Amino acid sequence: MGVAGPPGGPALAARALQASCWHEGFHYDFCCPGRDPACFDAEFTYERCCGPGRPPRLNLSEVPVLDLPSPQLLRRGELRGATVDLVVRTYWKAAEMVQLLLRSVEFYWPLDSGRVLVILDDSPKDAATCELLPSWATCILDPRPEVYGAFSNFTRALTTSLPGMLRKEMALLEADTYSSADYIAVLDADVVFVACGGPEILFAREPQGVVPMQYGRASGGPFRSVVKVMGLRWVAEFMDSFPQVFHRRHFEACRHFLIDRFAPGGARDRAAFHAAFLRLQREVGEVSGGAEFPSFHTVLGAYTYEFHQPEYAWAIQYGWLTGVPWRHTCPGLRIVSHVSYSSRTYVPHPVHELVEVENPATERWQMRLGPKGHWRLSDGADGTGSAGDLGSVRYTAIALDLMLSGVCAVAWRGAGGGEALKAEACGGAPNMSRLVLMNGYMRTWWGHHSPHCAGRRPELLLQEYGALLAARSFVL
Repeated sequence: MGVAGPPGGPALAARALQASCWHEGFHYDFCCPGRDPACFDAEFTYERCCGPGRPPRLNLSEVPVLDLPSPQLLRRGELRGATVDLVVRTYWKAAEMVQLLLRSVEFYWPLDSGRVLVILDDSPKDAATCELLPSWATCILDPRPEVYGAFSNFTRALTTSLPGMLRKEMALLEADTYSSADYIAVLDADVVFVACGGPEILFAREPQGVVPMQYGRASGGPFRSVVKVMGLRWVAEFMDSFPQVFHRRHFEACRHFLIDRFAPGGARDRAAFHAAFLRLQREVGEVSGGAEFPSFHTVLGAYTYEFHQPEYAWAIQYGWLTGVPWRHTCPGLRIVSHVSYSSRTYVPHPVHELVEVENPATERWQMRLGPKGHWRLSDGADGTGSAGDLGSVRYTAIALDLMLSGVCAVAWRGAGGGEALKAEACGGAPNMSRLVLMNGYMRTWWGHHSPHCAGRRPELLLQEYGALLAARSFVL
């Protein structure tokens, strides 16, 4: 499917058309000289992707400056009483992660903005996990769907149970059935809030009014076949930042779209949606050779971009690669970090200027709790600590340091000398200014990515946010 080029000259239009060819890890220099068959298919042919030659150099100075005046950050009153429910869908083995997440919620999230919903499986251990959670969190046991037994367990994408993951992804598309809020903000279990400003910092002021921010990146992603099977145009990977905020009504609308495409002809009920999701999962597995499955973030993100684009503000990093409107290529600030990927770093892309890709040197050991984490358990039985044990401890330590970032960015006051206690507590806290410009996978949105963004340039957003923090303090 062709992608319309953005304004800014023929060179940028040519880049947008050609960049739509490549999955992450593939590029012109890798694929074209040797005609590597792994790079091409019936739609993305050698002639289309390589025929125009190597992509021209990028020059963002060609892009007109947008009409995005300061200030850009909203105040709470601009939401006009709209409610936002936080939702995390997981299961009992992630109990430690959930407790750390909820501790950060208590630090930074205003509990009067909506409910905090923790949706778990329905086993006895999940029920026991509910008893561990604070009283202000609503814990829901989600009944096991009949379709669960039909889910495939073949995937090259995970080291965990695919049916369990599919149950979670499908359940998130039904999160609206447990919520009455205007908006639903979806979190993964392995994240923590790192700064204040929610919920208003998750919204933007657009010509059509105040709308939720949606983040993505156009440099590739793990779920491109999902979008293709849905019959939609891939412009970005929307499994990018947390929380991912949607209008509540769009959950049901997306389910109806999936039913009409994959299970048409009957009632648009829960059974029909589950049948549609099962077919989507199977077709995605076939098309991708088992490398992909339907990710909630990708499914609902791609759906809303295609059918409800004006109802959101879009912040698509490297959006020039797929030709999205320039207004959709400007950043916002994020207040949640992905603990499991906190050690991830990036290096320059081998072809695309300004684009960064994961650094292989920091991909080996990612912090994660539990036996399915990236830290391998040792085989020894002598009672010594294993790498798996260390991974759990490191996850907790990093989560706590990330949580301290926002608190350590404001003044401390109270009896006993607030600043002295702050110095003691904040020695290991990461730099909050860096964190709020990073996506959910620690990828920074640099100033040189957005000279055209006027008041939404990173440095100006940080100035606004700094003024907000200057008016706050942590009271001991």
